[in-house]
Amino acid sequence: MKPGDIVQYELSSGAHAGEINHSAIYVGQKEVTMPNGQTVLADVVDYHTHDNLQVPWSLQLGSPESFPLKYHMIQLNYPGD
Repeated sequence: MKPGDIVQYELSSGAHAGEINHSAIYVGQKEVTMPNGQTVLADVVDYHTHDNLQVPWSLQLGSPESFPLKYHMIQLNYPGD
């Protein structure tokens, strides 16, 4: 993935299973602290919900019924690439 590509989140259980209910923009990599306290280089996204900037794409917040999620990576082709 490269900055500007899209990550979409699909619910895989519950009444809305199979629906893509959220999208984010991939913005690159940065060091982040994981829930276990370890610092790692992670792929990060920006998204409008709560104006989240540069958060790991795989650590999305949600209610327990939202998980597990399926992820869809959409790579955009830019003129000149």
